[in-house]
Amino acid sequence: MEEGKLQRDLADIVLKWPIKDVLNKDLFKDQVARVPNTFQSIHHYFQSFVTPLLEETRADMCSNMEHLSQATTLKIEKSKRLHKGGGSKRRHKEDGFVYNIMVRPLQSSTPTSTSTVGAKEPYIPERDDVFVLTETKPNVAYDLLKEPSSYHVAVVTYVKSDQSGPSYRVQVKASKPIVLPQSDNNDRVLLAVLVMNIKTNGRIWKSLCSDPTMHRNSNVIKDVLHPDSLVVGRCNFCSSRHDIRVKGINLHKELLSFGLNESQMDAVLTSLYARKCGGKHSVKLIWGPPGTGKTKTASVLLWALLQMKCRTLTCAPTNVAVLEVASRLVRLVRETCPTSDCSLGSILLFGNKTRMNIDDDLEDVFLDHRVDRLEECFALSSGWSHHLNSMVEFLEGCVDSYKLYLEYEKKEGEEDSLNKKKEGEEDSSHEKKKEEEDLLTFRNFVQQRFSLQTKGLLECIRILVTHLPATLLSGTNYNLLTNLRHFLQTFESLLAEASIADKEMEEVFAHSEELNSATSLLKGREDKGSTVLLLCKIRSDCLQLLRSLRESLKIPQGLGKHVIQKFCFKGASLILCTVSTSFRLHSVEMDPLEMLVIDEAAQLKECEATIPLQLLGIRRAILIGDECQLSAMVKSKVSESAGFGRSLFERLSSLGLGKELLNMQYRMHPSISSFPNAYFYNNKILDGPNVKDPSYKRKYLPARMYGSYSFINVAEGMEVFDRHSPKNVVEIAVVLQLVRSLFKASRSSKQKVSVGVVCPYSAQVSEIQEKLGKTYEAYSYFTVSVKSIDGFQGGEKDVVIISTVRSNGKGAVGFLSSLQRTNVALTRARHCLWIVGNGLTLSNSGCVWKKVVLDAKSRGCYYNAEEDTQLAEAIISVVT
Repeated sequence: MEEGKLQRDLADIVLKWPIKDVLNKDLFKDQVARVPNTFQSIHHYFQSFVTPLLEETRADMCSNMEHLSQATTLKIEKSKRLHKGGGSKRRHKEDGFVYNIMVRPLQSSTPTSTSTVGAKEPYIPERDDVFVLTETKPNVAYDLLKEPSSYHVAVVTYVKSDQSGPSYRVQVKASKPIVLPQSDNNDRVLLAVLVMNIKTNGRIWKSLCSDPTMHRNSNVIKDVLHPDSLVVGRCNFCSSRHDIRVKGINLHKELLSFGLNESQMDAVLTSLYARKCGGKHSVKLIWGPPGTGKTKTASVLLWALLQMKCRTLTCAPTNVAVLEVASRLVRLVRETCPTSDCSLGSILLFGNKTRMNIDDDLEDVFLDHRVDRLEECFALSSGWSHHLNSMVEFLEGCVDSYKLYLEYEKKEGEEDSLNKKKEGEEDSSHEKKKEEEDLLTFRNFVQQRFSLQTKGLLECIRILVTHLPATLLSGTNYNLLTNLRHFLQTFESLLAEASIADKEMEEVFAHSEELNSATSLLKGREDKGSTVLLLCKIRSDCLQLLRSLRESLKIPQGLGKHVIQKFCFKGASLILCTVSTSFRLHSVEMDPLEMLVIDEAAQLKECEATIPLQLLGIRRAILIGDECQLSAMVKSKVSESAGFGRSLFERLSSLGLGKELLNMQYRMHPSISSFPNAYFYNNKILDGPNVKDPSYKRKYLPARMYGSYSFINVAEGMEVFDRHSPKNVVEIAVVLQLVRSLFKASRSSKQKVSVGVVCPYSAQVSEIQEKLGKTYEAYSYFTVSVKSIDGFQGGEKDVVIISTVRSNGKGAVGFLSSLQRTNVALTRARHCLWIVGNGLTLSNSGCVWKKVVLDAKSRGCYYNAEEDTQLAEAIISVVT
């Protein structure tokens, strides 16, 4: 790749690709070299991923273009060319054809989103969306080749914020000038057909290339180039097992309260020791096989780093994985840290709110929500300072305020009487009496005004203790705020409940805050003295707390959202986001980070990991994952063969970098874990005490066939292909019958059951989903989820039914032979795993599935579907 090309955005390169190149599967075939195991330099390292990334982008576009007839389609209503440099209309080679356009979804367009094809949400344009612009919507990409001049490609470069539709204003860069059809011809329109979004690939591109907006940090990058730079084993500090103390607290002892097993505790402690390690332990691997509690281990590690005030970024490949870690972490903090030393304000989660689907549990750590709340609190005329000063004025001058209130009401009454006299009317004694009764008594005045003042102040206190980071909210101020909240609430309750006269109430507010002054007034009135004395004391305490906070807690005022965002990033000790989203941090002004934790690291392409690894300050990276499960998805066969989907975790592991193994699983019944443990993990994994307990064994259906682990042989299976994906209608019938039987048993026993149906092929998934429809959606005690194996990674269910699909005399099983895919499929079930498949086909495959069949037979867990009457009938209904 030429150096000049490395300086452009990926979008600029995409815009130069003709459609025939996008559809050409051999375009980069001779240019993509295998990604090596070791690298000669940082430049060599980054360069090794550049061409495979281009090929993967092309393949992804090609794949999406196969479905243009179902793609989201917009009508371009307006278009205006933007010219740079004093209105000059000449073409700028570097800027390309840039336009502001207004688009509106076609009424006939299937509403989809860029993230989930077929989703029900209306489409909202996003930056880096790629469109084909054409007057006639193509059914397939090859339609565009018939008239090469009739289309052009455009990439969204900017989306105007705060748009709610149905029309959207966006800025695009196009491959050639955008010319709208003449307005006098209503039959001709210019359409924008959505192809894909290249945001993630574009961020990887900038990470690999010398993008001027990125400030590269090579601390970790230079150490992952080759194994010689990685120190295997532990240094003297790590081996000595020094206690880690934070503010006099032994962190090791604190960690014991989380119930970690020995391997989990070891993984956490060695990660913490690595922070102080003097050696070159820049990368650490934590190996977490299925069900071994790697998310729990990660959340406890982050909790400890939070205690240590270690600025840490935590990433994962997907929103789901990030949210899982964040949820666990927030739960730990709420349960164990009731002080500012470990406040939620020091944790910051950010990303796309819509895609992340933030719930109430995570709202308090989510950036957008935090900015909104702090904006309220920082407001000049209605924020914290306003409410604090108003409360001080009220508690100090309540009696004078009441007098002013009476004077005002009296003046209003006199003016009303004067007006009536002018109009020939006289106030009746009844009206005068009613006006006097309408006046608030001092007690009622205090109750009403105090409640009004307290409401805003309490909300500000809640915002501050929740959202201010520990760097700004000291332990002293945290205690002052929580004490103030308690006193305000107590004072409000006493005012509402106290049965004391106005005179005593005035004495609470009219005299000095010194208690001896109030005590002298109460002599001879012991019946009400205790209440009045308590009110005096609380009023005094409130004023003292308010004045202390006014002096010690300096809150910013009048900041805009953008500045508050910077404030949040600067104050956070733990930041969480997806790996792709971490690209935004390269342009955020904040103190350097120190530690990087990547969860599900084995699912992440190594080139994508370079985005957070280069953030300023990062000196240590902890990768948590399992290379025995699925790696990153790669669309291009060329790039896949070149090792483009390999993770940094897998490469370093293959080079001999030591891994901390989490060696106890808590998910699967031992009869389920037996085969994957032996085949994939060399029997290194122990079964936890919970899964070995007799109560963990469940019998959902009565026959022997339906034990904890079974292979159900469907010899009559019929394998057919739906486009390029196979399906097996006989296995579908068997699966549906198993689900029906489980539902009847669950309804009869009122036992809650979650069922997962796992299939390796999309055609099988779609067919089962279609036949199930919404049959079981109304039942809270019975849930069914049907997904591909890839879609089930990270998931677990009480009962899992695997439909292997393949049924042929040749033993051909396609990508079902993938060891990683098989491992995922076999490790999703808690209590029961039932494998539905053609035993002969799988036995002849010569792959891991042959071992699965032989293992089931040797353990007496192999059954023929016809042994069950209902399954036999289901098969006959399809075969005949």
